[in-house]
Amino acid sequence: MLIDLVNWVWIIVSVLLIGDAAGKMVLSRSKGIEKLSFDIMFVIGTCIITVYAETLSIFYRVGTLATLALAVICGISAVYARKEILSQLLTFRKWIKNENIWKKVLIFIAFAFFLALSCQQVWADDDYGYHIQAIEWINRYGIVKGQGILHFRFAYNSAFLSLQALYNWASLIGYNLHTVNSLYACLFTIYCILTINRKREEHKPSLKVSDVMKVFAVVYILINYSTLIGVETDPLPLMVYMYLFIKWTEYIEEKQLVEQFAIICLLSVFALTLKLSIGSMAVLTIYPLYKLLKQKQWKTIGICILCGILILAPFLVRNVIISGYLIYPFYKLDLFNVDWKIPESVVINDYNGIVIWGRGLKEYTEYDTWENIMKYPFLKWFPVWFVQLPVIYKIWFCFFAVCTIEFVIVLCLKAARKQKINLMEFTLGVALFCALYWFLNAPLIRYGACLMVIFSIMEISFYHRKINKVIIAGAALWGCVALAISLGIPIWPAAYEHSEMVGTQMPITYEDGKRVTLYAPKEGGHCDPDVFPGTNEQSHIDNLEMRGSRIEDGFRAKTE
Repeated sequence: MLIDLVNWVWIIVSVLLIGDAAGKMVLSRSKGIEKLSFDIMFVIGTCIITVYAETLSIFYRVGTLATLALAVICGISAVYARKEILSQLLTFRKWIKNENIWKKVLIFIAFAFFLALSCQQVWADDDYGYHIQAIEWINRYGIVKGQGILHFRFAYNSAFLSLQALYNWASLIGYNLHTVNSLYACLFTIYCILTINRKREEHKPSLKVSDVMKVFAVVYILINYSTLIGVETDPLPLMVYMYLFIKWTEYIEEKQLVEQFAIICLLSVFALTLKLSIGSMAVLTIYPLYKLLKQKQWKTIGICILCGILILAPFLVRNVIISGYLIYPFYKLDLFNVDWKIPESVVINDYNGIVIWGRGLKEYTEYDTWENIMKYPFLKWFPVWFVQLPVIYKIWFCFFAVCTIEFVIVLCLKAARKQKINLMEFTLGVALFCALYWFLNAPLIRYGACLMVIFSIMEISFYHRKINKVIIAGAALWGCVALAISLGIPIWPAAYEHSEMVGTQMPITYEDGKRVTLYAPKEGGHCDPDVFPGTNEQSHIDNLEMRGSRIEDGFRAKTE
C-alpha cells in the first residue's frame, strides 16, 4: 500500500505541475479568465500528460525514460512557478481548514477507501483478456504496426492505457501498479465533497443542480467500486464525462465567460480519446462556438481548433498504426491501404458483436445469422435487453424514460409558445443526445447507466428544485449502503491470476539468438500477465505473419 501511496503522490504532483503551466498559458491568452480552479487544472494536466504518453508511444516505448523526462519537465515547472505554487497551496490549505468537520471526515474515509482499493487483486475479464497485455506493449515497444492483428481488441486503443502505462512503474520497480482508476475516483469524490453546497449567493448556502449531480456521481462511483480495481478502461472516461457535465452546470450557475465553456469542450475531445461512446458530448461545442463566432473572436477559435487537433492527433495516429483504420471499428471509414490492416471481415464481426452483445442478443446467434440479428427492429430487441437488466437498472431506465418524456413535453410547449430554450436546457438536450446515442446503438448497461443518471438527475433537479433535498437524502442513504457493502471486501496485496499458456515460435529471432514466441492460453480467454507477448486465442496467432525480421516490425494478416 505504501508504494501505491508514493505512486499517487507522484501522479498528483506531476499532473498539477503540468496543469499549472498549461493554465498560465491559458490565462496569458485570455482577457476574461482571471484564474483556473485546482480541479480544472488537474484535468487539463491529465489531458496533456496523456497526449504526451500517447505521442511518445508512437516513436518509442513508455518506460523509465518517459518518466524521467516528465520529472525533468515538472522540476523546471516547479522552480519557475514556485511562488505561485506555494501561494496556491496555502490558499488550498486555508480552504480545507475552514471546511465543515463532516466534510473532513468524509474526505479521510474516501482517501483510505480508494487507497485500499488500489492494491487489491486485479480480477476483471477484460484486464486479463487484453488490457494488461496492451499496457505491456506500450511499456516495451510503444506500439507496432498491425498490433490489432495479434489481438483485435488492441485496436480499441483507449488513451487511458497510455496514461496507465506511464504511471505503472513496471520498468522502475519490476512489477505493474494499477492505481490510476482508484486515484481519480478518490480525487473526483473529494472534489464533489468539497464543492457541494458552497456559499455562492449572499453568503448563504443553497443547493444547486450541480450539487445534486455531485451526490449522485459519488453514489455511482461507490456502487461501481469494483471496476476501480485494475486497469479497466471504463471508469476514467465515465468519471471525466460526469465531471465535465457537472463543471459545465457549475459554470452556468456562476454565469462564467464563454472561454470557460470552451475549455470544457476541449476536454470533451480528450474524453472521446478515452472512450468513443462518450465522444458524443462534444456536441457541447455548439454553444461556445456560436458565442465566439458572434463575438468575432477568431484568434480564440483558431487556438481552440489547434488544441483540439493536438489532443486528437496522437489517438488517430495510434489507431492507424495498430489497426490500419482511422477509427476502429468503423470499417466504412477506410482511408489507408496498408499491409497491416485488420481484415474487414474481422472488423465487421467485431462491430456487429459489440452491438449484439450490448443489446443482449448473444443467445440469438445460436439459431440466426449475425447479419439478420443486426437488422432486428427496436421493438424486437428492446424487450430482450430490458428483461436482462438487474432490477436497479430497470428502475433507473424507467426513471430515465419519465425524465425524457417530461423534457420533450417542456420543449414542445416552449416551441408552441415560441419561447427560446435556455443554456441549461441546451445542456440537458446534449446529455439526452449522449444517452440516446448509447441506447440506440450498443446499450451495454455497465457504462450507459452513467449517461442515464447524468441526464435524469440534471433534468429532475432543474425542473423540480423543491425536492432536491429529498433526492440528495435518498442518494446519500443509497451511497452509505453501497459503501458499507464494499467495506466488507477483504484487502490483499496487488497480485495477478495466472493461466497456462501455449507458445508458438515465429520465424524470427531476437538479437541474442532466441526465437520469438507468441503465447495463447491453453484454455479460456485470459492471458497470463507474466507471459508476453500474448493473445487470448490461438487462432489469432495462426492467422498472422511477421512483417519483418524484428517483432518491432509488427504483424499482418496471413495471405491465402
